[in-house]
Amino acid sequence: MLSHLVGEKGHVTGIDMTENLLVVARTYIDYHTHEYGYKTPNISFVQGYIEALAEAGMKENSYDALISNGALNLCPDKKQVLQEAYRVLK
Repeated sequence: MLSHLVGEKGHVTGIDMTENLLVVARTYIDYHTHEYGYKTPNISFVQGYIEALAEAGMKENSYDALISNGALNLCPDKKQVLQEAYRVLK
């Protein structure tokens, strides 16, 4: 859904701390690229923690928006998560 929302020239980065969920997510990249008629994928997935986005390779001042499906509720250090979110947002 987000891949379609940002369009072919946009980009979506997903992050998860577990390799198993990343493997599942990555299996759908080609499907959505074809389904939306894109020439190249506009989505990538990285392994990491939302409390440490820099360690996952997410650069400062690089993202227009952040979306969470509730993962923030599972993090013990919510302040750190919000600081990282602020750091990577444009």
